[in-house]
Amino acid sequence: MAQPTFSCDGAAYVGQKPPGVNFQQLSKLDTSTNPIGFTNIGGTNHGFGYNAIGFNVNDGYLYAKSGRRVVRIGSDGSVTNLGEPTLPNGNTVSGGFIGDVGFNDKFYVMTNSTTLYEVDLNNSPLTYKVITLNQRPQTADFAFNPRDQKLYAVQSNSKQLVIVDPASGQVTTRPLTGDQFQGAQGAVFFDSNGTLFPYSNSGRLYRVDLSTDIMTYLAPAASSRSNDGASCILRPILEKKATPNTEQIAISGNLVPPILYTFSVGHAAANNSPLTGLDFVDNPALFNNPGNTPVYDGTWQNVEFSVDGGSTWTSVANGGTGPSGIGGTVAIAGSELKITNFTLPATQNGEPGFTLLFRAEYDPVDTLPPGSYQNQAEVTGIPNSLGGRLISDDPTTGATPDPTTVEFFGLSPILS
Repeated sequence: MAQPTFSCDGAAYVGQKPPGVNFQQLSKLDTSTNPIGFTNIGGTNHGFGYNAIGFNVNDGYLYAKSGRRVVRIGSDGSVTNLGEPTLPNGNTVSGGFIGDVGFNDKFYVMTNSTTLYEVDLNNSPLTYKVITLNQRPQTADFAFNPRDQKLYAVQSNSKQLVIVDPASGQVTTRPLTGDQFQGAQGAVFFDSNGTLFPYSNSGRLYRVDLSTDIMTYLAPAASSRSNDGASCILRPILEKKATPNTEQIAISGNLVPPILYTFSVGHAAANNSPLTGLDFVDNPALFNNPGNTPVYDGTWQNVEFSVDGGSTWTSVANGGTGPSGIGGTVAIAGSELKITNFTLPATQNGEPGFTLLFRAEYDPVDTLPPGSYQNQAEVTGIPNSLGGRLISDDPTTGATPDPTTVEFFGLSPILS
């Protein structure tokens, strides 16, 4: 019977050794809780200790290294031995705790040396391609970035970001700023926006923004003596952030600051294809209001788009069309903001994937009572193979996807 495959739903998976056990327990991270929870998948009776886990987006399986063997892991936690890949001289490679799977079924494995091994998972029997690196990356894990197709890692002792280019063998480093991290980052994984998430063996989840190289601590999680992780990098991402606008507007004689909401929707361009026919909607007064918190009525205005990461913004009026290549129709009706039938192109700045930014002011009514208000936007039209409908996430918190919260104290909104 064939092993069942994983869904590309944005989940992250970790393999850890429970205390007193020599075989890995596969778990799915539950990022909706704080501390982050775990849902065990299968057990440890498969008899394999494995590491260097990677998610293959082409077949929906996890792959890992177990001693000299490469193994395939199904969504039920089952493990299949695929044999021992051989080097050009016929030898095999022992160990390998650093790894991930890139595009085109390429499984990258490293043993913390100056050699990177590439295994083409389509071949039978499996063989290694040897890639010589210009320096030794001292790290516990790396992850494949779908945006530039390089491997990224975090070097804990020097607080450096490590970038390995499998095409050239070049290893470069960049300094990280922001929150201090603790222990080795034994599990790292990406989302489709090209955001890196390190998970330390000491039990802390972080987020690294590669546009700023700022590392942010998100949430606590369980510690582990053996830790490795992976995720499907093709699941599109929808994020929603709120900022108090410095402008004050007059509503019925009272000064009420509008809220500036900034949205980010991105994808990694599966098979170099755009996403078309997408529909966005946000309505704080009506829906996607978790926890039975009160709705907050208001009016949208001043919609702007950016296709270059926020360097420049283009204003689009109600009923107008989005930027070239994006399209879509902007429709504002009181508290409802829609962008219908828009496109996410397949490339951005010559690299696969695309992230669209847009923002708009939301002007709450002057009768809004003090309190905490939450809601989430949504995007529909995402193929089911990529997880279907998107619900927005507040990227400033560890929970995923969680609502964006605004707290109003009188007539002055404060973000929580």
